[in-house]
Amino acid sequence: MRTYFTGKGDNGFSFIRGKRRMKSSKTFDAIGDVDELISVLGLAKNLIEIDEVKKVVDFIQRDLFRVNAYLAGFEEKFTVDRIKKLELMINEFGKDLPELHAFIVPSGCVGSAILHVARAICRRAERHIVSIKNEVSVDSGIIPYMNRLSSLLFVLARYVDLKEGEKEERL
Repeated sequence: MRTYFTGKGDNGFSFIRGKRRMKSSKTFDAIGDVDELISVLGLAKNLIEIDEVKKVVDFIQRDLFRVNAYLAGFEEKFTVDRIKKLELMINEFGKDLPELHAFIVPSGCVGSAILHVARAICRRAERHIVSIKNEVSVDSGIIPYMNRLSSLLFVLARYVDLKEGEKEERL
């Protein structure tokens, strides 16, 4: 019979970056946050009905698998091109948004609200990735990538509300 578990992590250790490490390692925190972000974005992709946003969310999920592969010790590079692509998307989706001079209360339609949740998870993941820089080497492109990604998720949340006709709640 096929099983979907090994039981090798039952003692609180797992292999990462070629070494057996405690699951309480900050590296596992970062990987777990990115994994959570990938999952929440899957939910967002199913709740949002705007095709152009769904395509971007799918793109982001695939990129985040690369982030996790890198954090787990596989050779992945995050070049300036990947960051520039996020910046182009931020500008493209943000060009029709109303100017912002106040805080936005995350709410609006369901798709927008879940993108705000994704943004918050992304920021936590970024903080955890910053915190592991003293434990392991971190590609110089990953932290700026995660920073731009949180900005993109914020812009996408606002864009979805705009397209859905939802009024932003501001402070």
